[in-house]
Amino acid sequence: MEQYNEDELVPPSWLDRDFIEMVLRKYKSNNTIVIENLKISPGTEKGDHFASIMFRVVATYKSPSITSESISMILKTIPEEEGFKKEVLDQMLYFETEIGMYAEEIPKLENVLRNNGDNVQFGSKILYHSLEPHKVIVFEDLVALGYTCIRDRYLNADEVKLCLSKIAKWHAASYKLLTTEGDISAKKYKEGLLSRPKNEQPEFITEGFKLLIEAISKIEEFEKYNERLRNIEPSLISKCNDIFNGNMSDGNCLIMVLNHGDLHNRNVMFKFDENNKVEDVMLVDMQISCYGPAVIDIFCSIQMLFDADLRQNHRDQMIRYYFSIFIDTLRNVKYTGKLPTLEDLYSDMIKCKEFELWLAVTLVPLICAIMSKGGNVQTEDLISSKEAQIQMYLNPDFIAELRGMLPTYFCEG
Repeated sequence: MEQYNEDELVPPSWLDRDFIEMVLRKYKSNNTIVIENLKISPGTEKGDHFASIMFRVVATYKSPSITSESISMILKTIPEEEGFKKEVLDQMLYFETEIGMYAEEIPKLENVLRNNGDNVQFGSKILYHSLEPHKVIVFEDLVALGYTCIRDRYLNADEVKLCLSKIAKWHAASYKLLTTEGDISAKKYKEGLLSRPKNEQPEFITEGFKLLIEAISKIEEFEKYNERLRNIEPSLISKCNDIFNGNMSDGNCLIMVLNHGDLHNRNVMFKFDENNKVEDVMLVDMQISCYGPAVIDIFCSIQMLFDADLRQNHRDQMIRYYFSIFIDTLRNVKYTGKLPTLEDLYSDMIKCKEFELWLAVTLVPLICAIMSKGGNVQTEDLISSKEAQIQMYLNPDFIAELRGMLPTYFCEG
């Protein structure tokens, strides 16, 4: 059981036969359904996620009109025991956001594309959701449908391009709804990764930059950056707040969409064919989806989906690939407004460069640490103490990232 998160080894007491029977009766619109067999197990492996606990529920059921059927589901809820994870989750609107995304926004985005001949599916179907008496969401089980999460390696170029293609289509559908269809419901999603001010954020989000400076201060090759990093640190989070809240002093961004908001390799699941060639990807975990500049998702992809080689040597190629799909999709869905340009996108990237820097110095070291341990580690073990975070910054893989990242960032301003 070492591969599972400790808080997912024992399900909450309310997750029982009666609860699952109620879920199935509502989902199937059949009040005569009766559970025959029920198996509950951990839903994910260590490091797959942080802002919830998840369980895989396999149920066999019947009714007068159904002889016997089985279904595999993923149930997502929050921990009941006091601790670091519960403390963070109690402050956020993660479940409210994710329910709205799966129940309302994703179907609208998919319909824009399907009505124009693209039978896309962005994520799993939502079967049940509730905020009271427990915050809980039940999804179809993508693993049972042949999808898998890549945990022990970085994504390759084909896998990354598939992710960029799907998020570009998502953005295009959202852009059309917002700009020419008069559907502004996406603007209510304001709880993005860095929407809240510094005093309302967990320490691992706000203090990472300071720990980076402390960790590398005695590494000779980085000494020339120390002063510049110290000058940036006091205002970095507030500048990121402005990016997420639309308050950039030099003007609003040009390409505004509903963002997934948390694109990394544990939040994408792939299906492979019999020759092990990737054929589809699903996006999962939409707890911090938000309205904002499209570069939020682009920067997340660059810093959390790309490996070091893609980041350093193929960045522009991948950005152009994303943008080509974005524009082609706008044309396909019969967008009638003025098409954004690649220059618009790069302009937005410059305006929002502080968010990419924050990702690079806060979440990239976390990903490097997870990968160096073969993917089998609990995220909170890496971020719950200063000592653990310092070690992340001294990871040789992250030090190698810094060698490419710092000169590039300061050259670009």
